[in-house]
Amino acid sequence: MSNKSNKQTGHHWTCGLALSGYIVLCGLFIFNSLGLIGRAATPPAEENLSKAMVMSEMRRPVKPYEYRGRPGVFSQAAHEFGLSANMLSAVALQESSYRPWAVNINGRAHYPASKKEALRLITNARGKSYDLGVMQINSFWIRKFNLDPVEVLDPDTNVRLGAWILRSCIDRHGEGWSAIGAYHTGDPVSRKEQSKAYALKIRRNFEQLETARP
Repeated sequence: MSNKSNKQTGHHWTCGLALSGYIVLCGLFIFNSLGLIGRAATPPAEENLSKAMVMSEMRRPVKPYEYRGRPGVFSQAAHEFGLSANMLSAVALQESSYRPWAVNINGRAHYPASKKEALRLITNARGKSYDLGVMQINSFWIRKFNLDPVEVLDPDTNVRLGAWILRSCIDRHGEGWSAIGAYHTGDPVSRKEQSKAYALKIRRNFEQLETARP
């Protein structure tokens, strides 16, 4: 993830909700989509990423991420967790630029050419904090739920895990920039400035994606 300071603490850990292990282990989350609202007519102010921005309706699939000929993975995951597809896509753009094998180890980004090479990197990490895949899922989650990194690197599973984490952050911190920042820092209170800076990057990505919609 960008700005990887204090990786050892696990930048996502404080925004999690208790979930049954089987939900995550199987990578199949069974949650009802929450009510969706329309997109904001004007961009939200920098000081407050609005509810409309976080929870906008999904009328079309987003295009940037298409893996193995399967378009709409962001739309599918966003719908499952009651999120905006473009908001979820904006996070992925910031985290990995949609690179499916992206790895970050203790703040250092790696972009291997294959899944095999990505797995080799984390095997050699020897207990360090690392992030994996499109949504840069932190090793805190992988260890907490005893997940298989091979499965976490599957792009579809990775996006759904990222959607679950983002949904957890919103449920914990509310529908605003604090929740978006928490996806990166884990604690938007003690790491307020970092959280806000990250949220504003997501906002810019979000606006770019919204503008590009047909």
